[in-house]
Amino acid sequence: MATLSSPDIPERSRRRETREPSPSVLLRGNTASGTRTVFARAAKLTQDEKTGRSTLSAELLAVAARQAKREEPVEIILVTADAHHSLLMPLPEGLVLAGVVAEWETDPRFSLPTELTVVAGVGGARDAVPEGEWLIVDPVRLRVTVAPDAGAIHRLQHRHRPRYRLGYAQETARTLTGTEIPVWARVFTHDDLREAAENGADGFVIDGPGDFLPWDVPEYEPDGAAFARLLPVADALGGGDVALLASFDAIDAPSLVRFAALCRLRLLFTPETLPLSLPELRAELSAVADAEMDAGRLADTPRFSALLSSAPQADALTDPDEWRGFDESMFLPFDAAEVAALTLPDVLTVPPMWVFVSTTNDGELAEAISAAVFAGLRGIVVPPASVPAAKELIAQEV
Repeated sequence: MATLSSPDIPERSRRRETREPSPSVLLRGNTASGTRTVFARAAKLTQDEKTGRSTLSAELLAVAARQAKREEPVEIILVTADAHHSLLMPLPEGLVLAGVVAEWETDPRFSLPTELTVVAGVGGARDAVPEGEWLIVDPVRLRVTVAPDAGAIHRLQHRHRPRYRLGYAQETARTLTGTEIPVWARVFTHDDLREAAENGADGFVIDGPGDFLPWDVPEYEPDGAAFARLLPVADALGGGDVALLASFDAIDAPSLVRFAALCRLRLLFTPETLPLSLPELRAELSAVADAEMDAGRLADTPRFSALLSSAPQADALTDPDEWRGFDESMFLPFDAAEVAALTLPDVLTVPPMWVFVSTTNDGELAEAISAAVFAGLRGIVVPPASVPAAKELIAQEV
């Protein structure tokens, strides 16, 4: 097993002895390989002044020799100019390659190991990353966090913590023909959140007031209060899918972009309640996210989902521009009968659609799920208590 605390590389050690802070820095890449987020110390690949060959620091090579004798290899993240070239160099015994951060973009003509985490196109990485510093490398979001704070480390460890659930709650439900249909839970309180997580919900939807969206927004609220209310939601899913009814009165924009950095966030809007056009709103939130990152905080921009108050109809005279720009849609029906009436042509008139199924009646739930599968819906949203039953029912559908 790799021992992450063993290497004592001088740059990091000097900061610890002088009690200098290690401010978190967020770097972004353009290309990536792999899907696993990794956490390890940085090892910078340099050129030997005499031979011109690529090598690691003398201090790290000494650490590797010591750990090899102990049979306790150390995980490192290689920080280099070219990912392809660096992988040709065999690592000394005592080191295990957890990931690569490269300044140059990867060449699509040459493949990289699929099991290796690589983020490339990170300009100035060798100057920005101190030798021996802790890094979090996230290939899905093309991000490298240098000197992550305790909160970022806790969230990463929590994301990878195993959760022991029963039956279909362990994984996304699949029909008999192999179609995946995620089951999200509609949550309003911390109790809802706990129950949904324990039942194996694949995502959370927050579309009304409760513990996460306040009933009454204080006129003057401290900075970060909205973010603090939402943080347990990201922790419960370990960075998974969350849909949030967007209200800029209840949640300030900096809290939204900081929350989006911790999960796959969708903002729910009805087309008539958009405060700006979608391109303008994306640009505004991108600017806020850039400002947060300049201040040393993690931030990202969310996706946008249309909240439908009535069922889409293929033969209705709807303006296709009404849905242009939305990534997904969610339908909140009046009752289960509206779900049962949906057809595939109806669903194809709007962006990929999820549907709320609010009933806890077993018969109505089974009917609504059959209709959802038949109509080709992207997924369903149910009360927290109905998640296990919904997954069982999906597994019986063709």
